[in-house]
Amino acid sequence: MTSARWFSFLDDRYAQIIVGVAVIAVLIAIGVYVVGKLRTAFNEQPQNTSDVMSTFRELHEGGELSDEEYKSIKAKLSASLKQQMTRPKPKSDDS
Repeated sequence: MTSARWFSFLDDRYAQIIVGVAVIAVLIAIGVYVVGKLRTAFNEQPQNTSDVMSTFRELHEGGELSDEEYKSIKAKLSASLKQQMTRPKPKSDDS
């Protein structure tokens, strides 16, 4: 049996349309899956600011960050931490 006989059904216009729609549906399903995975990855909880600061402190102590770099990072993280602490906590729906 040759491959031409296997695909002879594609000579029909309706078969071509059905196969085309099926291919598009599969591509859309793959796209939705990939977007869902990416969204999940981006929506994960960010690291705690104090944990991040500890990591940078360890890098500084290990000599991987200069004093200037460490001070700059520490100032930015301190400002972020202060902002987090002053931000009102969202009300939960569990009343």
